[in-house]
Amino acid sequence: MIPQPTGRLVDLADRGEPGVALVVARTLPVSTADAWAFVTEPERTAAWFGPWTGEARAGAEIDIVLAAEEGAPTTRVTIAECEPGRRVRLLADDEHGSWDLSLEVAEAEAGVDAPRAATVTLIHRLDDVSGVGDIGPGWEFYLDRLAAAVDGSASLPFDAYYPAQREHYVGLAAAR
Repeated sequence: MIPQPTGRLVDLADRGEPGVALVVARTLPVSTADAWAFVTEPERTAAWFGPWTGEARAGAEIDIVLAAEEGAPTTRVTIAECEPGRRVRLLADDEHGSWDLSLEVAEAEAGVDAPRAATVTLIHRLDDVSGVGDIGPGWEFYLDRLAAAVDGSASLPFDAYYPAQREHYVGLAAAR
C-alpha cells in the first residue's frame, strides 16, 4: 500500500511571516490535551518520533533521539516558542541542514466513531523549496507514525513513502 501524500506548500504571508512552508496535518481521534501530550511528552513522542531529554520551556535546548532513523542519532533542538496546549516551534541545525518546525494542535470536528478529535499540523518553514521532494515524504511518514501511535496500529515502513511520494512534492515546488 502506498499512502497518499497530503502536504502542501503555503505562503506564510497570511500568518504575518515571510517565506514558504510545507504544511502536513493529521486529524486524530483524541482530545486536544491528548494530542498535545503526543507532541510534547517524551514518553509519547518516543512512540512515533523519538524520546527527548532536557528542559521543556521556550529558549531551552533538548536532545531528541531520532528513533526511526538509521542508527537512531540524537539531534539538539532549541524550543524557540511554546504556547502550551496549542503550539511549539523548534529550531535545529545538523548535518542535514537548518530546520524551523512548528507543531500546532487544534480541536477538530468529531465524528460518530470518535466523540472528540484534534488536528496536529506540522509547519516546516523552508528557505528553498527545491528539496521538498525529499522532505515531504518524511513528514508524511512521521505524522502517519503519530496516527498509528494514537490508535495502536502498525505503521508503514519509510519505503512506502519514499520515493513513491517524491513526485507529488517535486510537483508542488515546480508549481511555485
